[in-house]
Amino acid sequence: MSNKFSRVTESNVGKGAALSENKQPSEKTTKSKVLNKLPVSLEERFNKLKDAGKYHGNFSAFIYDSIAEKLEKEE
Repeated sequence: MSNKFSRVTESNVGKGAALSENKQPSEKTTKSKVLNKLPVSLEERFNKLKDAGKYHGNFSAFIYDSIAEKLEKEE
C-alpha cells in the first residue's frame, strides 16, 4: 500500500492547482511615471474626442498609444 503523499514531489507540486504562486518576472515591463505640468487644454481636447466617440479608452491609454505611434514614426 502506498502512502497518499508518495506521488508528491517538488517537480509536480502545484501543477494544475486552482491557486498556485506565480513568480514575478525579473525584468519590469512597466514603469510608473508622472507627467509634470500637463496642459489642461490637452485633456479637454481628449474629452471632446471621447465624447464624439472617436476614442474609447481612457486618457492614460490615449497617451500610451500616442507615444507608441510617435516612436514608430520617428524610428
